[in-house]
Amino acid sequence: MTAIRYTKTQAHLEGHVPVDDAEEFHAWLLKHPKGRVALAKCESMHMAVLQALLAHAPALKDLPADPWLRRALRPLTDEGGSA
Repeated sequence: MTAIRYTKTQAHLEGHVPVDDAEEFHAWLLKHPKGRVALAKCESMHMAVLQALLAHAPALKDLPADPWLRRALRPLTDEGGSA
C-alpha cells in the first residue's frame, strides 16, 4: 500500500513514506511541475522521497509536525534563506 495519495493537482504524503514510493513520486513531480505536495499527515519519509522533494522544489501545503523533517524542508519554504 502506498503512503502517497494523488489527485489532479496534489500529492498527499501520509504516515511513513517508504523508498518504494520514491520513483512514482518523482515521476508525478515531473509530470506535474505546478503540483502541490501536502505534508500535514506525513510522519517520516525515506531519503529518496526527500531528495525528490528538494530536487523538484514543489509548492508545499501544510508542513509535517516532525521538527527534523521541517528543518530538512526549510529550503522549500518562505524561511528557506535563513538556516
